[in-house]
Amino acid sequence: MLEGDEDHETFDELTQAPPVQEWAFPPLEAGVSSDAFAVVAPKGGQGKTTIAINLATGLAEIAPNSVVLVDADLQFGDITAALALDPTRTIVDAVAAAAVDELVLKTALTHHEDGFFVVASAPSPELGDQVSAVALGTLIERLRHSFRYVIVDTTPGLGEHTLVALEHVTDAVFVTNMGVPGLRGMRKEFELLTALGLMPSNRHIVVNQTDKLSGLTMRDVENIIGAPVDVEVPRSSAVLLSSNRGVPLIHDDVRDPAAKAIRSLVLRIAPEAFPKRSRIQRRRRSNEPE
Repeated sequence: MLEGDEDHETFDELTQAPPVQEWAFPPLEAGVSSDAFAVVAPKGGQGKTTIAINLATGLAEIAPNSVVLVDADLQFGDITAALALDPTRTIVDAVAAAAVDELVLKTALTHHEDGFFVVASAPSPELGDQVSAVALGTLIERLRHSFRYVIVDTTPGLGEHTLVALEHVTDAVFVTNMGVPGLRGMRKEFELLTALGLMPSNRHIVVNQTDKLSGLTMRDVENIIGAPVDVEVPRSSAVLLSSNRGVPLIHDDVRDPAAKAIRSLVLRIAPEAFPKRSRIQRRRRSNEPE
C-alpha cells in the first residue's frame, strides 16, 4: 500500500481484478505498427487536453477499442472530468502493472463509450509525484504493443516526463494559442528539442483559439514560432459546452468550426477517419436530457 493513501489499492489487489473483456482488446494484426502521439504545449491553458481527447475520439472511429489516451499531466490532469468518467484505477496503477504484465495493465484502463480507453491521471498531486519518468516511458511502450494508436496528453512545458514521452512516440502535436508568450514558448521548445535530438520525425502544429481580433495574423504567428502552422482551430464557445457535457467536441457539435478544424487534424493523421454521422447522431441523442 502506498504510504499516506490507505484507500489506494495494493498491487496484489490490482492483479486480482476481474477478468478483462477480451472483445475490448483485439490484438494488433501482424505487420500493423502502433503510432504514438505526444500532445505538447509550452504553457497551461492552450487547449492541449481538448485536442488530445478529440484526436483519440476521431482515431477510434477507424480503430475501435484500439486507441488509448494517457493522461500524463501527473498533478492536474483532467481528462476524466472532461469525459465524465469515474475511473477506479489510474496511471499510478498502470505504471505498476506495466512493469510486470500487459494483461494486468489492461485492467487499469477505463473504457469510454466512443470506443477508446483512458489511463486516468493520478488522483492527487502527491501520488502523481510517485510516477517516475522512466515508468511513464515503460508504460507507453507497453501500450504500443496492444493498441493501434496511443495518445499521451503531457504536462505543460518540457519537464522530464514530457521529454521521456517524446522519446517514446512517433509523432508530436504541438498546441499553442495566439498569445505571444505561448508562441515564443513554442519556438523555445522547438529549439531545445532540436538541440537535444528529441524532435519527433512527424510534427503537427496546432494554433488553438484563433481570433481575428487578437492583433496577430497567421503570418505573424508563423514568424514568431519559426515554422508553418498545420491546423488553425477558431475560438468557439462549443468547446467549453462539450467539456461541461462530458462529450468530445467532434461528436457533440459536428457543425461547429472548431470541431471541423480538429477533425482536419484527425484526417491529417488518418485520412480514412471520416465522421460516421449516424453513430454521432445516436451518440448525441443518448446525451440529451429527457
